[in-house]
Amino acid sequence: MNENLSEFLEFYEAAHKSPMNRYVHHVAHLIAVIGIFMFWKPVIFLSLIIASFAISWLGHYCFERNTPAFFDKPEIEGISASISKKLQVALGGVFWTLACFLRLFNLGPLAQNSEAR
Repeated sequence: MNENLSEFLEFYEAAHKSPMNRYVHHVAHLIAVIGIFMFWKPVIFLSLIIASFAISWLGHYCFERNTPAFFDKPEIEGISASISKKLQVALGGVFWTLACFLRLFNLGPLAQNSEAR
């Protein structure tokens, strides 16, 4: 599991090389987490989740000039594989933001990667 997590975080870091895109994504992930905590108010919940995706995607188009991983095809064909891949990217992004925050204090899975650089 730790190896898969490290691989995912390395993939995510490589897809977000622009510092501005990283900042945009961290803000978008914060908005998404706030939206998740507002699940009992469906309109606010959905609005914040949709806004977080839109902000993240705009960051890719404006600063990275690439397509977000959310739109990558899954390795396996089928609707469940596609939904699973999209959930992994969305939740993985929130985890990546947390890992980046922990790295500031030399903690978490990305702290090891930053020492190697």
